[in-house]
Amino acid sequence: MAVDPRLDTSYALVRVLSSARDEARHLDQAPIDTGHLLIGLVSDSISDAGQVLHHAGVSPGAVRLAVASRGPRHAGDPDRLSSSAVRVLRYARREATSLGHSQIGTLHLLLGILWHESCLAARILDELTATAALDHLIVERLRTGGELPSTVVGV
Repeated sequence: MAVDPRLDTSYALVRVLSSARDEARHLDQAPIDTGHLLIGLVSDSISDAGQVLHHAGVSPGAVRLAVASRGPRHAGDPDRLSSSAVRVLRYARREATSLGHSQIGTLHLLLGILWHESCLAARILDELTATAALDHLIVERLRTGGELPSTVVGV
């Protein structure tokens, strides 16, 4: 998969990107798009973003169904990222840099998806959860690095 070599990524993000590629192949969709990135995030229950998404009530099955019905049909190299996925990764890098983090992690990727409001993954999240509350969960997790709140208004 062609990923910007200048990205210093966390191991969890590498796992998510690999999972996204596998999902795109399984669904016979190419290139790898933001929906596949979202499946990778929500399916990785041990990553920070996976835990936030689970806490917000987003399930891998619901995301997979949404991507399968609306994702791009095989139209290119299954190991390449779509322009939207590249844009989301750029947003993620920008967020990590602005926070002074040395690596891009899964929460940065999730924020990148939310910033790119017109991408498939952001539209799916908007349908499945209250994205403002999701933003709050992400920021709180990044700020404290700790446990998620037991309840969040709107989730």
